[in-house]
Amino acid sequence: MFALLAWKFSTDLAVLAPSWLAAAGLPLTVLDLRQRRLPNWLVLPAYPVVIGFVAVDAAVSCEPWSLVRSIAGMAIFAIFVGVLYWIFGNRQGVGGGDIKLAGVVGAVLGQSGWGPFSTGMVASWFLAAIVLLPLRVLHAADEKTDMAFDPFLLAGAGVTLLIP
Repeated sequence: MFALLAWKFSTDLAVLAPSWLAAAGLPLTVLDLRQRRLPNWLVLPAYPVVIGFVAVDAAVSCEPWSLVRSIAGMAIFAIFVGVLYWIFGNRQGVGGGDIKLAGVVGAVLGQSGWGPFSTGMVASWFLAAIVLLPLRVLHAADEKTDMAFDPFLLAGAGVTLLIP
């Protein structure tokens, strides 16, 4: 993942925030798949780190709007996932940890622009649907099936950021 991000962003400092997300993404995914939880000690420190990296990139590149988009993306994605959690509860695989992680993912996607932000949000849900719908059709899963959403959040962001 790091090699692909370096290829996409070359020497641009904008690679720092997605690289941090990629580094934190592996242990988060493993923990979510095994324990169905995302620990605060791993998710919450990502907020200041990602925003700090975006701020450094914004200052060096003289692009302050990337920082504004990042903070707005953080809030929008976290609120969106939070509303879904409020409506559906934990029945559809979205939990409190996913709300926190959605903020970090939204910050990284927002740095790249509104197009990648929107695409990343949709890609996350699309990837989850690609996995869950066949399971439902085959009756291998129902509405009570516990499914980790974190891998889809991270995969949707990764795919979106790597699209040329």
